[in-house]
Amino acid sequence: MFFVSLRLLAPVLGLALALGARPAAAQPFSFGSSDDPLEAPLPSFGHPPFVADVYAGPAYLGSQWTLGVAFDAEGQSGPVRGALAYTLHLDEEGVYEPAVDELIDLARVVRYLRIEPRPESPVYVRLGPLQRVELGTGHLVRGFGTWAAPDERAPGLEAAATLGGVEAAVFVEDLRLNGVVGGSVSMAPLSRAEGPRLRSLRVGDSAVHDLGLHGDSSATAGSVDARLDLVRVGGIALTPWASYARFLEHGQSLGVGADVGASDLVGTARIRLRLGAFASSNGFSPGYFSPLYPLANGRDRIVEADGFYDADTTLTPLAGVSLDSARAGLDLVGELRVLAFGQFEVYQHLRRHIGAGGGSAYAARVAFRPRDPNGLRLALAFERQDFKRVLGLFGALRDQNALVLDVDAPLPYGLRLSLRSRYGYRRLDDEGDGRRFLVQRRFEPFVGLRAVF
Repeated sequence: MFFVSLRLLAPVLGLALALGARPAAAQPFSFGSSDDPLEAPLPSFGHPPFVADVYAGPAYLGSQWTLGVAFDAEGQSGPVRGALAYTLHLDEEGVYEPAVDELIDLARVVRYLRIEPRPESPVYVRLGPLQRVELGTGHLVRGFGTWAAPDERAPGLEAAATLGGVEAAVFVEDLRLNGVVGGSVSMAPLSRAEGPRLRSLRVGDSAVHDLGLHGDSSATAGSVDARLDLVRVGGIALTPWASYARFLEHGQSLGVGADVGASDLVGTARIRLRLGAFASSNGFSPGYFSPLYPLANGRDRIVEADGFYDADTTLTPLAGVSLDSARAGLDLVGELRVLAFGQFEVYQHLRRHIGAGGGSAYAARVAFRPRDPNGLRLALAFERQDFKRVLGLFGALRDQNALVLDVDAPLPYGLRLSLRSRYGYRRLDDEGDGRRFLVQRRFEPFVGLRAVF
């Protein structure tokens, strides 16, 4: 197996970052949150606006009502764009403790701080809690982020760069270096061939490692993939791909499939339809590093809400399937992503596991940000795992689900509505060697004011 370790990936990305000021013929970045319509800058006349909000209102956290006070601010200066956001919850006992019990809570005020790529400097860097990172075909890393447990969000890093025909990307879950790190490198080895098909061939290598796990529970994996444009009509291409991935201490998997889409369709849209199949051995689950991985891994686990025993969480059954207990099977994957005008995005992902146990997964995302900073803004993210049948998608939300709905809309008399609804997780008191998480519902209907400068 052609395997590039993390030690090799780091110098390659470092070289790309160091020499990134040279022009490179590359498509717009599509790594992590680089083209997220809720973050990426929109074309505007003159200087991009600076926006600041203040909100207040009732807040329901799990089983209690509190008073919530929130602020956020967003702006851009040159290639640097950033946003701050923080919500303080107060009740009769004082401040809601899980949000202020660690020094790292101060860093969570930074929603994101990013350097935008430019034609003369094809480098993208983002600091802040990860939202959705994918490497290669998603064989190992699919939609990875830390948004499912709002009080445990870790300040992370994602970066990407191009140098000639080489593309490199890295991500770090937690800047304290106690979580997942990973990276990928891809290149076009036949870029000087005569035929357009051969020139389009790209081979890539990815590596992922959890710095917080050791011994039998360690999670270190690598993958290699190859793809080429079989047919291209205008800006739309049919791109078959193949991928092989393996955990060093666990199982392995082989995947094949095809993408249909365009990275820059007539300058207004990015479209991708993906169909694939992954055949895996015991000890492997495609897309294992997902939005729920920070809560359910070889050390930390989600506890079953129905069997939760508050006096001793070691007696509570654990939800989900660990990597050790993952069984061999065939996973069929369908995925669609549409990004239009840099403002509107629709994304859906379905992985159907055929074999023993559960293991299927579904993810969806809808996002809209208007050019007018005073307009309606919408964000919806949903993740569901470990269901056995497709009809299981329509059942009640249980232990392995995460849902975030944010609506920000104008009201009469210059007021604004901020409606936040979350189905996520809260951290329990630690028992044993790892952290334990329990589902928590949140609802925050706030009203406030916005200033635009």
